[in-house]
Amino acid sequence: KMQLMNQQARLYIVAYFVTFVFGIWNQISIIVFHHRSWTLLLLQQATTPAQGFFNFLVYIRPFVLRARRRNPDISWWSAFVVVILSREEDGEGWSFRRRRRRREGVLLADDDDDENNNNNNNGG
Repeated sequence: KMQLMNQQARLYIVAYFVTFVFGIWNQISIIVFHHRSWTLLLLQQATTPAQGFFNFLVYIRPFVLRARRRNPDISWWSAFVVVILSREEDGEGWSFRRRRRRREGVLLADDDDDENNNNNNNGG
């Protein structure tokens, strides 16, 4: 388990590095060689805003691997789609919502259920 956690941490570092390597390289090129590279500038402009996307891919990776372990015949892309489209209760999906809990045999509602009930009571 520790090895998987270390690998996940390394992937976050790689995502960070990929995000900023072209910007750093571009600045070094300007300062040291007094040369502006439009290719480096374009790569910098493409990867810097994509940092959230790279982090998302790293974050969702364990869920995709679990889906592939449960269904070894599906491709990585198919597992990715299954995870994205699955609901949390399926056991395949992922969610930022608070997980449902059971207390003394009673299922407690999560945040979404509370919002739906408030909207229904307020006419919305």
